[in-house]
Amino acid sequence: MILRAVLVLVSLGALVHIVTIIAVVLTSKQMRALHGEGMSITKPVDAAIVLGGGTAPDGMPSYSTRRRVAAGVKLLTEGKAKLLILSGGYGNRNRSVPQGEKMRQLAISYGANQDQLLVEGRAISTFQNLLFSYPIAEEAGAKSLAIVTDPFHLYRAYRLSAFFGHPDVSRVAAKGQRYEHWLRTAFVMNREALSWWFNILKATGWEGMRLLGYSEADRIERIR
Repeated sequence: MILRAVLVLVSLGALVHIVTIIAVVLTSKQMRALHGEGMSITKPVDAAIVLGGGTAPDGMPSYSTRRRVAAGVKLLTEGKAKLLILSGGYGNRNRSVPQGEKMRQLAISYGANQDQLLVEGRAISTFQNLLFSYPIAEEAGAKSLAIVTDPFHLYRAYRLSAFFGHPDVSRVAAKGQRYEHWLRTAFVMNREALSWWFNILKATGWEGMRLLGYSEADRIERIR
């Protein structure tokens, strides 16, 4: 009886995960079609938040991060964004320099004016990318905003943005993901599907702790 119940739960979990992966694939295609390279931005935004995509084994920004930064710089050169907020903190492969700073250096190498670049160097998750970047945007006087990331990541980032009170944020899908090896694509889609549910739990915990009277500092310490 117990074994049967466990098998049923495992089967239901696997089914939910498969359905979520399909949803990730479909929304990824939609984000690329509607928001690729900033095509949906009709009026320049004050700032675009570029989400870090990890660091390569050699300590340099990963291919995902590089294409996101390139998409952000393209917004600057085309006059679609006045500022970039480059978001990413410390990790196993960037212990001494936050990812956001590496992204800033990369953006400059791509031709960006350093006066148009701001760094968010604390975030270790998409949840924190947005949580920490919006105050930077507010301090800079930026009212209209955009999010720049990979197509597969953009829908989740947009929903988190709405959770943090910015449902009107513009979306920009970086190009290049489709050229990755299919195994890499399968991996990121699977990971993204899991992240959807983890972020639902994070958002629930964040709001629940707020209702219980926890300060933002306490919530940041517990929910990453």
